[in-house]
Amino acid sequence: MPRKVLDHHGWVPNCNGGKIIPTDTSNRFTPLLVSEVIDENGDWNISHIEPFIQESDGKAIKAILIGTVDEEDVLIWPHSKNGMYSVKSGYSRLFSALEDVKSRSKPSSSPQTDVWFGSSLNYALDRGRIRTLDNWLMEVHQNKNSLLLGDNDMFSYVCLHLWEIWKHRCEVVMKGGEPNPAMVIDKVNRSYVHWMDAKSIEENDENGLSNQARCDLWCPPLPSEVKINIDGAWKSLDLTSGIGIIVRNHRGSSIAEASLHGSHNSTIEVEADAALRGLQLAVHLRLQNIVIESDCQDIIKALNNYPLTTSWKISPIISKIMHLKPMFRGLRWNWIPRKANRVADAAAKFAKLRLRSQEWANQPPISLLSVLRNDGLPCPP
Repeated sequence: MPRKVLDHHGWVPNCNGGKIIPTDTSNRFTPLLVSEVIDENGDWNISHIEPFIQESDGKAIKAILIGTVDEEDVLIWPHSKNGMYSVKSGYSRLFSALEDVKSRSKPSSSPQTDVWFGSSLNYALDRGRIRTLDNWLMEVHQNKNSLLLGDNDMFSYVCLHLWEIWKHRCEVVMKGGEPNPAMVIDKVNRSYVHWMDAKSIEENDENGLSNQARCDLWCPPLPSEVKINIDGAWKSLDLTSGIGIIVRNHRGSSIAEASLHGSHNSTIEVEADAALRGLQLAVHLRLQNIVIESDCQDIIKALNNYPLTTSWKISPIISKIMHLKPMFRGLRWNWIPRKANRVADAAAKFAKLRLRSQEWANQPPISLLSVLRNDGLPCPP
């Protein structure tokens, strides 16, 4: 059934459960279908409804990725990564809802208390019982058995709580706004996953399992190939994003680069769009044998295992990428550490901060020259 723009079901990533609430309730304009706010080029065109919706909803709509029009719509279960419902995911969703009720019913004296109790630690912070730091750490440490964490991992998990709480508190003080415990918990969990990945790589290196992809510097492709490094940067407060793309040959010489400003609803969507833009640039340059490198493991896994491990959030973009794949004789996807992707990372952050897009070939911005030199690559004088 076609979804209406002003529907009782949620379809926009916002704070209202996905629902769009009109700013002018007295206006009785006919609700349009979502398909009617997409133009003939497959882009969003909401100019005729923008006066009646919140600015944040308008930004969220424009940031939604649009798939190819020749594909049928499918039902998505948004509480699982692949969009498919399972008894396990349904139970997990129900359990999370019960935990939310439990968390809301728990008296809280501060946002910090909500973070400690709402995270996987489920620790009820009692400031009156804290006397010394070591006694408090020992008390928190008692929760490790429920999380099945070792001593070192538990200590690291607690430290990440402290770090993310401090950063969020500083951001609220400096930039204003309300504390968001749910955002802090999400950042803690993401940081812990990244820390575990880095720890796993370090352990593999110590066991002699290091390979070319784990070097700190960018590695040139084979003489018959061209390498395209991509990266994305995202700001959750206003949904602004940046995409960095750099195309280089086996000598390390730059063929083309781009620093693209845009808008997305999540980090994973920016990274997926970066892969698409990199591939579109390769088509424009008429390249035939390419290697695309990214430091986002989720994107590389999705591309190498399509359609088995594709997240429903990026499936429209991954589908577009797969439609371009037959245009190349050779196409490989590689994951690399962020240290080996510094130029694309810097270009993405450059676009996000500059609020505009820029493309260049032989004269990169001055801010990127030092990054290129650190990679040991030729740069313009």
